[in-house]
Formats: sequence, C-alpha cells, structure tokens
Amino acid sequence: SHIHAHTILQLLVPFGLLNVEFKIFLTCCWVVCHLANMKDLHWSLFVLCIISSTAGVEVVGPDGPVVGVVGEDLILSCFLKSHTSAVDDEVTWLIGSKVVHHHKSRQDWTDQQLPAYRGRTSLFTEELQRGNLSLKIRNITLSDANTYRCYIATDTMPVEVTVSVKVETVGSTPNISAESLGSGDVRLQCESSGWSSEPQMEWLDSEGRTLRDRAEPTMFQRLAEGLRVQSSVTVEQSDGNRFLCRVTSPGQTREMEVQVPLPMFGHNRHRYLIMAPLVVIIIGLCLLVVFMAQKMYKRSDGSKEMLKKMKEVLKEKLKSDMSQACMEKFEKVWTELTQEKGPLENGLHQA
Repeated sequence: SHIHAHTILQLLVPFGLLNVEFKIFLTCCWVVCHLANMKDLHWSLFVLCIISSTAGVEVVGPDGPVVGVVGEDLILSCFLKSHTSAVDDEVTWLIGSKVVHHHKSRQDWTDQQLPAYRGRTSLFTEELQRGNLSLKIRNITLSDANTYRCYIATDTMPVEVTVSVKVETVGSTPNISAESLGSGDVRLQCESSGWSSEPQMEWLDSEGRTLRDRAEPTMFQRLAEGLRVQSSVTVEQSDGNRFLCRVTSPGQTREMEVQVPLPMFGHNRHRYLIMAPLVVIIIGLCLLVVFMAQKMYKRSDGSKEMLKKMKEVLKEKLKSDMSQACMEKFEKVWTELTQEKGPLENGLHQA
C-alpha cells in the first residue's frame, strides 16, 4: 500500500496537485478511512499525506564553510530549491536555539534577537519571492564564527539547513626596512602582523620575478593581536632597485613596494672587477698619447729654428726694401723741387 501511495504521488506532482487544499483533502480522507476501519486504504492515505507534506520543499545552503573577514560584510546563503515564494513564510536564523534574525508576517522581529546581532543582520526581502532566504551580517567580528541554522516554517512543515562560518583577520600592510651590508649588497626585511592563520610571504623584483631562492625562511610569531609574519632577502644592484613584498592568505592580499636608493648599494666588488681592465686600458692610451706628443715636439725643434732665421732674413729684407723706397721717394721729391727752383730764380732777376 505504501508503494501505491508513492506511485499516486508521482502522478500528481506534474499536475501541481500537491497544494494546500489537496493536502487538506488527503487528511480528511485519511480521517474518514480511519473511522470507517478501512485499514489498507487509510494507511495508504496516511503515507501519501506524509510524503506530500514534505515533497517539493527543500532548503539548500553553501557546499562548505563560509569564510568572513573581520570588519567586512558576510552573506550566508540559503535558498528554497524550488525557488518558490517565501514572502509569507516565517524565516529564522539561529545559533543553536538562539535567534540571530527573525522574519515573520513580512517584517523583522528583534524582541528575541541576540544583542550582538541587533542592527547588523538583514534578509534580502525583495528576493524572498524567489526563495532567497540568505542572511547578511555586517561588520563581521571574530565572535561571529559559528554554525548557523537557516530555518523556514512553511505551510506544511519546517525545514532547515546549517551554514558553517569561519572568520579571519587580515594582517597589516607590510612594513619594509633596508640595511646596507657594505659589500654592494642590501638586506631587505618585510614584516606584517595581525593574521589569523599563517599567510604566504614572497619577494619580487621590479620585473615581477620571484626571489624565493634567495629569501630566508619565513618566520611566524603568535601575538595577542594575531600572527606576525617576517621574511628577509639579500639583493644586489644588478637586481634593480625596486622590490615588492607580498603577503597572501585565502581571499586576501597585502603588499608593499620599496625603492632602494642607489648609494645604499655602496662599492660593489663585482663592479671593481669589471672596471679594472677598463682603467688599465685608459691609462695605457694616455701614456701612448704623451709619448707621441713628446716625439713630435722634438722633431719640431729644427723647424722652429729654421722659421726663426727665415723671419730675421725677411725682416732685414723688409727694412732694406723700405729704405730703398724711401730713398727713391726722396730723390723724386728733390728732383721736382730742383726743377721748380729755376723758373722761380729767373722771375726774381727780372723784377
């Protein structure tokens, strides 16, 4: 008879006959059959009523724990699988038997709500008509880590699903310090605190390449405010002067970039090894230039003496040329004066 009841139910589901009125009808039929002592039929109807009352009502939640971060908002997912409306249903979120959020008759009730959650919780009321019963918790704290129950009282029977919540704290922005080792190397140290679980810390150069091979092992220290993580790496100028410290935890990342001043790298021994041959070559070239200059200077001594003698000869010749020109000029002037003297004397005698 139980099999017959289940078969009847499967035939009725596609036609949408499992509504409230039909369930009431089944209940009445069961009562009549029970009073009429129709054992086989009334047991079949009884099973049919039980199955029909639970068919089509199922609540689903997240597959695993939900991870929240201190200070941020968190949504606890809860849906009616059939996506039927829950506008007129009573929806309650609980921790054990304590009320976190209570929604009934299309409004929230806070009379029994835990004080720690007042003003911090809400449903997506516009989504209730699509079967969304999810709860939003604002400003997550460490004490919110718990197991929550999404409970809905439908017109047939209550159903629920549990949601596990884990809360993590996010560490501070990394702080980087630099120390010159005096040999062309610089030691960088990165530190971040306030983590709830062990994060991963890594170093990157300006090109985004990891410096994992040169970084020291990451150290962790448990403090009252959470875990403190610390790591160091030794870098050279050939690695560039910009470096990034990145700290990651599931869903969270903190990073800080530092630019190392070039003077901090100091005198690099590797640079000396590269520059030594260049210095030798430059000194050799300078000596060669000096030698050639001296040789050319010695060769030019004879030429200088010859030029000096030529200068004296030209000077004497110039003087003689100038004297001859002056003499010729004098004679010319004297001749002219002599020629003019004759007529002048004749004029005087006639007078």
